[in-house]
Amino acid sequence: MALNAVECLQELDGAVNGVLLFDNDVWKKEGLPLETSYSIMNHELVKPLPLMLGAGETEGNRVGIKVIDASDIINSWEGFSYIGYSEMKAKTVRDRFSFFRKKSSIDQLSPAMRCYTAIRNAATLRLTGECDIKKAKKALMIIAGPPEELNMEGFSHAKNWLENAIATSEVRGGDCPIRGWDSVAGVVMLSGYSEIPRLGVQLKSKEATL
Repeated sequence: MALNAVECLQELDGAVNGVLLFDNDVWKKEGLPLETSYSIMNHELVKPLPLMLGAGETEGNRVGIKVIDASDIINSWEGFSYIGYSEMKAKTVRDRFSFFRKKSSIDQLSPAMRCYTAIRNAATLRLTGECDIKKAKKALMIIAGPPEELNMEGFSHAKNWLENAIATSEVRGGDCPIRGWDSVAGVVMLSGYSEIPRLGVQLKSKEATL
């Protein structure tokens, strides 16, 4: 099965700008029926895509401060790529006036730290496959949530961290304000990989070594 996967990836090598990898073994849920497990994995795979692909769209007053477009995605998507998604609850109007509710550690985070944490968690804890962030050649990051929760200080802090975490400093990023949302979400795509640790191979054009 591993050899079949390698052959398929070799066919794609050079034919497309980039390939998004998803490791079923990392995300499968033990003890669940196969159909249910695949349904969960499919959901995890597609969850960040609307935010990444729609971040540059403008609908009414939905315009980010840092806007990305299709060219940013194309220029960031190179070689083998992994995508990560992280989400945490944002403060709502009710939360601001709930003086007697017990506050969690997430509640205590400032908007800046909430944005930074969402990006960092997406890049380190919730990727579609196992990879070494230090070997990524490019990265794309998006922070999404209620406009009042999208803090540019936190965005800049997260971008600086990501620039220092990958092999180069080529990081593109933007924000995606969504009114009515009750969460702050971070999306990170790491790309430019030529190795696939899961298969134990390294692709070089049409050649692979086991």
